[in-house]
Amino acid sequence: PTDTFTDGFDVRETHTFAVQIGVRIDQTSGETALPQQLVGHDLRYAITRVGDANAQTYSLDITEGTLGYINGDTRTQLTIPPAEGTDENAPASLLSRATITFTMDGPNVTEINGNDAFLLAAEEAGLAPQLYGHFTDDQLAQTLANILRPADLVGSTRALGASWTKATSFPVSNVAVFDFNTTWTLNTVNDQAAVLSAPVALTLRRPADEDPARPGITLDSHEGMRSLEFNRTEGVTAQFRSTRAMTTTWTLGELAIQQTDASTTVLTRVENTIGE
Repeated sequence: PTDTFTDGFDVRETHTFAVQIGVRIDQTSGETALPQQLVGHDLRYAITRVGDANAQTYSLDITEGTLGYINGDTRTQLTIPPAEGTDENAPASLLSRATITFTMDGPNVTEINGNDAFLLAAEEAGLAPQLYGHFTDDQLAQTLANILRPADLVGSTRALGASWTKATSFPVSNVAVFDFNTTWTLNTVNDQAAVLSAPVALTLRRPADEDPARPGITLDSHEGMRSLEFNRTEGVTAQFRSTRAMTTTWTLGELAIQQTDASTTVLTRVENTIGE
């Protein structure tokens, strides 16, 4: 027997998700340990489906939360909504007021608009990319796809125990492309919910042309795992979880830095409301 998984996100319906992201970065150069970096984001996404019944268009408002980054002894945090009296053109103010729109094309997010003012203000304020990079098009699209179209599940028909592989790619500046192959398995399913899990394999692609000014990178090790609980009653993600640990070596001339990244992303639906 097979089950069909349908999209229950109706027009003018708003679902709120807790978006929690944690990253730890450790680097060494030779025998010297560089300052540890920590990224910690805890946000609330209010996502509303807009347009007519056939349009896959959505709006996103960041209703509350924090973006945090620690580099050694330096700590930076943006709070949403910002404290009273914060300049209206400060990055936190712009993000708090922004309504970001995007379109789904199958499992992919396209045509993101409304994040530009925040990104420009964050860059001009000299903030670290690790603090605001979550809202660049590539990273934001990845998060939204994992909320709305995880595991290529919505719109599909799957059998209990079935496995399939979802391929995604993520560019790392002009240095390389990370190719992820996530092999999902439908572990349990009933009328109310489905539970899936997936190991994640990673390969690295370098540009074909040689450029001595471009840093080199090798992938030394990688482990990744994802899980998904899908609410079949309402046709939305209940929780998506991703963990990853990887070690890379970056080189430029005679300089070599080994970097270990450990990250956890948890996306959890917390409530929904029906618009008028």
